[in-house]
Amino acid sequence: MQGGGEFKAAAIVLLLVLGIAALLLSQQNAPLKKAAVNLSSPSQPKELVGVGRSSASVAQDYWTNDAGNKVESALVRNEGDDLLEAGWTTILPSDDENDPNALLFTTKPPQPESYALLSQKPEPLVKYASLRLAPHDTVEKSIEFLNPNTNAERAPVYLLTKPLSRDEQQMLLPAFKKIASLKANRKEAKAVQRKINAALNGTITAALADAIEKAVDDAKKEIDTRILNPDYDAAKAIEEEPLPTPSVAPTPTPIAWFEDLPKELSFTLSESDTSDSKSVSFKAPEQRDITIKITGGAAKYAKPAPEFEFDEGGYSAQLVIDLKKAPRKTNGQFDFDSLSGDMKISAAGLTSDVGSKTVKIKVTIKHVETNNDLSGEPQTEPDWKPPESAFTPGTDCAADQQRVVQAALKYIGYPYAQRSGYVCRAPTDFSCICLVSWAYREAGLMSWPFAQSARVMYAYIKENGRFVTRSELQPGDIVFYKNTYGDFPDGRISHGGIYLGNDEVIEAVWDGVMKMKFSTRADSANLIGQKMYAAAGRIIPACLPPKETKGEWNLDQQTTIKPEVIERVLREYDSPALYEANIAQCFYDLGVKYGIDPAFLLGFFKMESTMGKEGVAKTTKSIGNIKEHSSATCPAEYNSYCRYDSYCQAAEDWYSLLKQDGPYFKNGRYTVDDIVPVYAPASDDNDVETYVATVKDAVSKWRNYAT
Repeated sequence: MQGGGEFKAAAIVLLLVLGIAALLLSQQNAPLKKAAVNLSSPSQPKELVGVGRSSASVAQDYWTNDAGNKVESALVRNEGDDLLEAGWTTILPSDDENDPNALLFTTKPPQPESYALLSQKPEPLVKYASLRLAPHDTVEKSIEFLNPNTNAERAPVYLLTKPLSRDEQQMLLPAFKKIASLKANRKEAKAVQRKINAALNGTITAALADAIEKAVDDAKKEIDTRILNPDYDAAKAIEEEPLPTPSVAPTPTPIAWFEDLPKELSFTLSESDTSDSKSVSFKAPEQRDITIKITGGAAKYAKPAPEFEFDEGGYSAQLVIDLKKAPRKTNGQFDFDSLSGDMKISAAGLTSDVGSKTVKIKVTIKHVETNNDLSGEPQTEPDWKPPESAFTPGTDCAADQQRVVQAALKYIGYPYAQRSGYVCRAPTDFSCICLVSWAYREAGLMSWPFAQSARVMYAYIKENGRFVTRSELQPGDIVFYKNTYGDFPDGRISHGGIYLGNDEVIEAVWDGVMKMKFSTRADSANLIGQKMYAAAGRIIPACLPPKETKGEWNLDQQTTIKPEVIERVLREYDSPALYEANIAQCFYDLGVKYGIDPAFLLGFFKMESTMGKEGVAKTTKSIGNIKEHSSATCPAEYNSYCRYDSYCQAAEDWYSLLKQDGPYFKNGRYTVDDIVPVYAPASDDNDVETYVATVKDAVSKWRNYAT
């Protein structure tokens, strides 16, 4: 049975081999066993860490305990001879910085108020504790990972720092959370730990926290490279990166007063471009009262001296130079080629060498050449008025119109009068209004030889004739243009002609007496880029309406609305007049007194200021924006608009103006159509047709309230 013995021996050997293999296989899948280390042993490697003026050492290691769990331990020792007060931050590795592993601290955890930062889980990913160690004393911190899948190569980061306040912890939290998700092995974790510990040995600022976060981002790039290339030494690369230091903001240069003010402000203006503004600004170290004094030739045209406003460490203002009222020659050009001046800016409470600076002002005039197709009147006119009855009454409107037209047409081609003063040289040569006057005189309708200027004729029509709209023009009507040779502040009438009918007009211009297409002429631009047309008037007596013109749009009638309707209208517009006691009754009673329907007072009130809510009327309490009326105070500061103590006083002034004081009822103007062209003429940039239509629509609407 020798063979059988050999078989048994072989079987035993085989079983032994299989057992050993099974044992080895089971060991391969079991947690790594490593004996607990003595961190206090002199042979144990230690990291020296500076903490303020003290120093400490940290020895750390890990092993697998009998339960198969990974244990991390760190021993902190005070290496100095003084009490060590420090902060201890533990940053645990995690694939998700907001979902940490389950943890168990084998040492007593710090009190809740000493915890750092995260509390989304029962055990936070980042923990902070305060340490107090006597000279040469030690404290051990241990962590047992209960998760059996914990990667043994992943290591926590320990930071031993000066005590951190809550604000400092919050500043560092973004960087700490990034450290937790680095996927660093033990060598890389220690490299990060050494770098961050060194950086935190000084004052903690937001800039330093940003620098540390950037250093962690750089470390992640190195670790990601190692993950892709296992031979790459990421720990070495992290060690070689410079210590994170905050970017230092440049020291601000002290701000001196006025140092960024320009030396000179230059303006280029012309007869057609009379105003411009320049921005003036400068930085200032503090807020003080700023004064400005402008001297020299430019001073009278500074509109007004600028007021500086303080904002974000500096002052700013706008300097406006406006030459609208500057003197001109008879050809419309300014009588100067340039202006200069000084603007001295001073800060209150400072010496003149520090707190003031002078800026030069230079104004250059680029004269506009006179347009040969334009003509006009000199800027300054004599104090002269036409006779009270300058026109001869007639009985046949159409016949009188044709006499005027034919008288003007026979002078086509005659030269323009290069006149001196106010002399009409008809019938040899003509200025614009000389032609108009001469044609009316030859037609037997005008008893005075010469209207002197277009403005004088315009004023005569305003008092004695009737203004008409462009759609109402008839042969013989006089058309007026504005600013044909300069930019005047009042948009003044400066040229005129006679309407011939069929969209034709005859005028005396620089090239002589000419017939032109009226619509083209009226809509062409004057020297300031606006349409030349200003207004049109009718003065032939036989063509004027009878003095007494009645109808629904006649203001001279009894009231059609009651006080309650007046109050309703004022409320619809939220008029400030409502704050005045019994104002609706006042408007009504005054309408009865003067025989004017108060519905029209409301219509004009609406057009002039939206019932007192817009323009200068918000201050003046004016119903109709009346100027220079003798019964009220009309100060220059309000551009001569009259100011009233009450809306009731303003209403009486308006009723009185239309009834007896102004060129309205006493001159036969009773209707909205007749009153508005004089009250709000087109020469003042009013849209007469829209004004009339709006008043009529409003009055009609309010009258329906009463029914």
